[in-house]
Amino acid sequence: MKPLFCKLLFVVAVCSMQLVTAQETLFKNSFNATSKTELKLNLDRSFVALKSSSDSQIHINVTYENENMSEEDQKLFLSLTSIKASLANNTLLLTAKNIRTLDIYHYKDAKGIKVSLAEKENDTLYYTKEALMNTIDSISKSYFDNIIDQLRKNKASHSTLKFSFEIAIPENISVNIIGTDESKIDIPYICNNAVSILLKNSTLNAKSLTNKLNKISSKNGSAFIAENITNGTLTFDNVTNVSIGSIKDLKVNSKLSKIKVGELNQNIIWHDESSKIWLYNTVSNFNKFNYTGEFSTIYYFDATFDYDLIITGKKVAFETNGNCVKMEGGKNLDKLLEKKAKNSSASNGLAKFILSKSTFKLLHQN
Repeated sequence: MKPLFCKLLFVVAVCSMQLVTAQETLFKNSFNATSKTELKLNLDRSFVALKSSSDSQIHINVTYENENMSEEDQKLFLSLTSIKASLANNTLLLTAKNIRTLDIYHYKDAKGIKVSLAEKENDTLYYTKEALMNTIDSISKSYFDNIIDQLRKNKASHSTLKFSFEIAIPENISVNIIGTDESKIDIPYICNNAVSILLKNSTLNAKSLTNKLNKISSKNGSAFIAENITNGTLTFDNVTNVSIGSIKDLKVNSKLSKIKVGELNQNIIWHDESSKIWLYNTVSNFNKFNYTGEFSTIYYFDATFDYDLIITGKKVAFETNGNCVKMEGGKNLDKLLEKKAKNSSASNGLAKFILSKSTFKLLHQN
């Protein structure tokens, strides 16, 4: 690990009338909902957490706390925030802007902050589903997060305007979320609602999304994290850090992304272009995985369970046990590998890859 020395000059603000205030309410309201109700949530640079409602209403609660921030700075930051809600024709429209925690750091020493670069990741390192989820905190930290950590370690003084933005939703409503400009959506529970999510330069952290009507798309994002996604469609376009514990009954479309899946379950159809994809495990009753890819790089870890594996393609580099075979291919697809289950039966699962101009690395679980 090589240290990187960056000289960061922080302007020391002269803060008058330092405040330490109790929790204040910025917005609070509740709305009746039925099975026909749709929540439309438009986020701009905002952080929101969804949770399950204990009744049939949608509850919205936005609070903030001031920790050592001047009255002048607080007034400025609050003037940049906005939140509006309106209910009409069974649609609750909620728009939010700049509802996010804000920190100001005051650092007198201009000699520089020492920040360590993360070690280069080992692409062939095997993970169980649980181990993959446990790595999320370390891999999702940005370079700026590391600078903040160093400031805290150096005991730099800081002031904070801390926001909490929560929405409690009944299970029978549908949810439509658009998140833009570094918004963050947290869904830390098993969500059975029909959910449509469109992320643009934003992030998602979810426990479990299960509805068959789900449509989830992320573009130009830095992180997409979920313990489980079952049913629906999933689309990634230029997302740099995707970590999903388990996928099942799902259609996936990906492009120019970096995706890690801890466990393949049943009935998955995946199309990719120019992504790096890690597939670590399969479940014991694994039955169908159909993958087509162009300019893909796949790290596939040899499963411990019994199923058929077929890899075909044109202009594919196939690597296993340190050896690489490059298949140019003609009019027909070359069969690179056909691995039959030891105990052949009609119930055997099948993982099928059709590749073009791609690299497939067959690795061992160890």
